Amino acid sequence: MAVSRISTRQLLAHSLEDLIASHHPFEKILVSDITDNCGLSRKSFYNYFKDKFEVVTWIYSNDMAEPIRKAAGEITWAEATRLSFERIYSKKDFYSSVLKYNNQNSLREFVVPNIVDECINVIRHSGNSDQIDENLIFSLNFYFAGVVYSAVQWIENECRISPDLFSHQLILSMPDNVAKALNL
Repeated sequence: MAVSRISTRQLLAHSLEDLIASHHPFEKILVSDITDNCGLSRKSFYNYFKDKFEVVTWIYSNDMAEPIRKAAGEITWAEATRLSFERIYSKKDFYSSVLKYNNQNSLREFVVPNIVDECINVIRHSGNSDQIDENLIFSLNFYFAGVVYSAVQWIENECRISPDLFSHQLILSMPDNVAKALNL
């Protein structure tokens, strides 16, 4: 029987998720809480992350950005969007807690530039590099700022509609030039 190994990064990320699931407010969690919860030293933590905010962005990158990277050839953008929001839905308590923090180094600060960069990579990979211009960049930033705002509202309202319907509504609201560049 094969034994599954969990990386130190994953262990630290799971520890933060566990603390939040135990109703610890994100803004009050310390690095020592994360390390104590998983039995690692603070030194080990700093070998992998510079602070708890970097843990959050790492979790986000695995939950949301990873399916979007697959839209560069493995799956459609619509499917990547749906998978991303299914992952967020499965961790809605975690995301609700971290999104309440809206100061320096917040997840909200990180998401729009990250998702725009991922989207541009998908567009380049799909052979539509000629469509990348100032207008498209503006549309991407505008659209994804709206997506993030809508996602925060969706999470804060306890995800009252399914991830499938929510992602479908996001795709329907996409500007034409973005949809064309993403082959939708």
